[in-house]
Amino acid sequence: MMYKFICETCGKEFLRKCIRPNIRFCSRKCHWGDKKYKKKMIKIREEINNNPTLSMLKTRFQKGHEINNGKHRSISTEFKKGWSKTKWGKRLLKLRGAKICKRPTKPELNTMEIINNLNLENEWKYTGNGDVWIGIKNPDFLNINGKKKIIEVFSDYWHNEHRVGILSHQTEEGTKEFYKNYGFETLIIWERELKNRNFVIEKIRGFTYG
Repeated sequence: MMYKFICETCGKEFLRKCIRPNIRFCSRKCHWGDKKYKKKMIKIREEINNNPTLSMLKTRFQKGHEINNGKHRSISTEFKKGWSKTKWGKRLLKLRGAKICKRPTKPELNTMEIINNLNLENEWKYTGNGDVWIGIKNPDFLNINGKKKIIEVFSDYWHNEHRVGILSHQTEEGTKEFYKNYGFETLIIWERELKNRNFVIEKIRGFTYG
């Protein structure tokens, strides 16, 4: 679903996939047209340039670029070119999922327990520890019985579409749409839903055999 916004600089309408309170501009050009933002960023840049320690931290990776044959390419461009499918890319993604986050989380453990109680160990495998990556996303549970199905366990806070800074592919609709592009059907289980165990049991059972 797309939502309409009006740019505060040029006044034009533009579309975004999610609702966030900080969506105020249609482009970077318009963003820099905001005097308060521009003044703030110039001040921050001056502070960094005047501090030798901070200047050293501005590495090519933190700038979001890498140098290849004298050309700058953004990290997102590398993903589009299949970076995540390379041997090095897969290893890095696995490490990112396994080391940065403490997995499995409590909601994931509760979901795992329900799956085991339903004797569905031959249907679902926990992969949220970085074992499997689909594009740039690491699914929590993957069907291992020939069906292209995924179960994602969502935190009420981190996946709330109204949270400032959330990306479109981290929302419920955005996650389903992301995996759909790879041919997968997705079931979302929210942290709050796990308080009603019977509801989640029926939800998983219906999704597994549906």
